[in-house]
Amino acid sequence: MLRRASHSDEFFDRVFLPGIAFKLGEDGIARPALTHIKHVVGITSYGRPWWVATFLMGNPPKRQIMNYFRLLTGGQARRIWLAHDDMNRATDASRQAFLAKVKSQMARLG
Repeated sequence: MLRRASHSDEFFDRVFLPGIAFKLGEDGIARPALTHIKHVVGITSYGRPWWVATFLMGNPPKRQIMNYFRLLTGGQARRIWLAHDDMNRATDASRQAFLAKVKSQMARLG
């Protein structure tokens, strides 16, 4: 069964190039080249509640991005995913709380 590439697959294929994100060895095997990166933080929002993205959809954006970076950093980078869920019903208070969470996480990376 053929699978259509997602937009994030296409993005990564165009942006993370050999010699930059990975090294292509003489044997044709790709090896990580971003091993100097210590932290990867994904910050996003979803229109639906967290349980829809996680349980019904399997959270493809998180899986793809975090898995790509695990490979490209050789598993060395700490990966953090921050999502403001249910944006369709977000309030000023929920948005401010999310921004505070992002700010706190970023401060810890120091």
